[in-house]
Amino acid sequence: MNPTILAIDGGGVRGVIPLEFLNLIQENLGLCPLQDLIDLAIGTSSGGLSILGLFNMQWDIRKCGAVFDHMARRIFHERRSSAFARASQAIFGRRSFFGTVHKWLLWLLYDGCYDGSVFDTALKEVYTNNRLFDSLRMGDSSTTHSKTRVGVVATSIARETRSFVFGNFNSTESAGQECGYEIVRPAHIDSEPFVWEAARATAAAPFFFPPIDIRGIGSFQDGGLRDNLAADIARRLSRQIWPSRKHPARLLSMGTGITDRPRDRPPHFRHVFQDGFLRRGFDAWMSSMDTETKWLEMMGQLEDAHKEDYLRLNIPLRDVPSAIDTVEVMEEYRNLVILSPGSARMAREAATALLVSRFYFVLEILPEDTMAPFWCYGTIRCKGHAKQVVDALVHLRD
Repeated sequence: MNPTILAIDGGGVRGVIPLEFLNLIQENLGLCPLQDLIDLAIGTSSGGLSILGLFNMQWDIRKCGAVFDHMARRIFHERRSSAFARASQAIFGRRSFFGTVHKWLLWLLYDGCYDGSVFDTALKEVYTNNRLFDSLRMGDSSTTHSKTRVGVVATSIARETRSFVFGNFNSTESAGQECGYEIVRPAHIDSEPFVWEAARATAAAPFFFPPIDIRGIGSFQDGGLRDNLAADIARRLSRQIWPSRKHPARLLSMGTGITDRPRDRPPHFRHVFQDGFLRRGFDAWMSSMDTETKWLEMMGQLEDAHKEDYLRLNIPLRDVPSAIDTVEVMEEYRNLVILSPGSARMAREAATALLVSRFYFVLEILPEDTMAPFWCYGTIRCKGHAKQVVDALVHLRD
């Protein structure tokens, strides 16, 4: 049967948006865990942190949301600063020239405006010492979600940047240059990266955190630099893992908010720091966080017969700030999902689609070769726990 795919985009603290949507979907599923309905789960940046929590660590969605909230407030607590910068801003104001210059130089020196060691410590605490393949080696064989293929996307820091996928799977076909990515697969099991290392790699946002050096594998930064639309790379990975299955049964794509950016006119003059290459590079990277345009482009490439199998859950941010480190507005992001009139409908439709995709038909007796209408004999089967899936469908009907 064709695989069911979950893909979660990156967006920093905006990662609470897809988690809130997943909460609504789980409410519609009742006692059937959403993880049991997924064959391939792919995440980028903050989406990667959620994917690793839900599938490798096997947290329920509410726990994943609570861990995400606590960790975000911890790692984005305070930007790097110095006594000189603070004194300069106190005397000359927040936009003090000398304070701003010193601040940027400090961030350049440390390769990020937040302390990477705080991020490392937080990730080690929540993801413990598990390795990426541990969920398969030690998972309960009676559960389906322990067999889910799980991957997170990171970007190399080489001159020619390329996407790398940290996953708990091997592929039946090697990834060629045309795929645009490489699957991280160490030669020895002892060299398998830890879950926290994969999490650090996928979420090492430039300007915010320094890259991570993983021994024997390489140095990596945020996966959103090249593939922030997790659905696109998930679709390519699916074809590589299951070459005979060219299309998914369902692909559920989760966005982190749609920004409505006004079209700025070019300035008549440039400010060396406000409009310099650092600011321009930062703004260009931030604009890549809005993946809605890329989603529409991907959908435009699909045949009409397959478009209904691709679902997208996202929501406009309206006037809520869209920076990836604004922890003070995380509750506003959640409320955008909860209070939006269309959220409940989208969650119900997604839950129904995920459940229905678990059923497939197995032909047992070949039909006779005739031009007239004929009967096909076979059985309808369910992948995973059939009773859970059927009970969830009954729950939705009621």
